[in-house]
Amino acid sequence: HWTHLHTLLQASLSERTHLMQTVARQEEQLDDLTRHRQEDAAKHALHVKDVYARMLREQQEALEAAGKESEYAQKKALHLMQQEEERKRADAVAEVAEAAERDKALALAAARETAEQDLMESLSVARQRAEEEKLEAL
Repeated sequence: HWTHLHTLLQASLSERTHLMQTVARQEEQLDDLTRHRQEDAAKHALHVKDVYARMLREQQEALEAAGKESEYAQKKALHLMQQEEERKRADAVAEVAEAAERDKALALAAARETAEQDLMESLSVARQRAEEEKLEAL
């Protein structure tokens, strides 16, 4: 009877040792799983942070590119406006020059007409004197 009791006690101790080893192994596995889960969570958080930083960087680059395009468009528009202004100025200068040429031509024509009238009057006076002198000589 004592032998049987001793065998049962031995079996119980063996079972208890086996259970404690199993529990210890399971706790170790649980600790490993927990550590892996924490590492994975940290890696995921780092990945999310990297993706977010890349998105912000790309967004900033896109904004800078858009700003440069806008600046280029403004400079181009300003350049076109300056060219248009220069063209208008050149047209105005050409108009003034044409008007001055017309005025000069009109003044020359008027001066020529006045000179011709003066010449005609002088000729007429000279003819009349010549006639008078001719008559006096007779």
